[in-house]
Amino acid sequence: MKGSSEEQDHYSVLGVRPECDPKELEFAYKALAKQYHPDHSETADLDRFTRITAAYRILRDPLKRLEYDEANLHLSAAPGQAGSRFDGFDQATVSNDALVHETILMHLYNLRRQGAERIGAGEWQLLDLLGCSDKNLAFHTWYLKEKGFIQIVEDGTWAITIAGVDHAIETMRTRRDTVRLLARAERAYRDPPDEAAGSD
Repeated sequence: MKGSSEEQDHYSVLGVRPECDPKELEFAYKALAKQYHPDHSETADLDRFTRITAAYRILRDPLKRLEYDEANLHLSAAPGQAGSRFDGFDQATVSNDALVHETILMHLYNLRRQGAERIGAGEWQLLDLLGCSDKNLAFHTWYLKEKGFIQIVEDGTWAITIAGVDHAIETMRTRRDTVRLLARAERAYRDPPDEAAGSD
């Protein structure tokens, strides 16, 4: 059946490349599983959560991963094909990148907010926080720096900027507003207004 765990491209589902290491794989899984978990009030998606879990169960096991790779070489046969594991730009990848950017910003925001002596985080600290490769971290810090959200300070670490603080606060505010709107809509659905009372 199309879309089953046997036929889906597990790498594409998790938004990672076939050469990713176990840490990258685990980070991608945890981020996506958290985002699409059925209990998540905003982004719950049971079908996607099931596919994400199925993909991770295969790829986290070295032997199963090897068997999967050998049996699914055809997935990369058509360059540019939708769902190809090598297209490097699908919804899962974009969602994962957004979560990484948010994680970095919130970590640096907390360091600055706490008024710690060291207001920044070194690359090794960010690598440990994210569990990603040097190459991936370079992309994420490049993006955030070009957006003006982070900068390298005197001690050579990455620190959040004023624009980054504003963005982090706006992100948190938007998330709270969304939760409130969803809760209000749910209450209205459960307890619709009494039409008879309004007609008097």
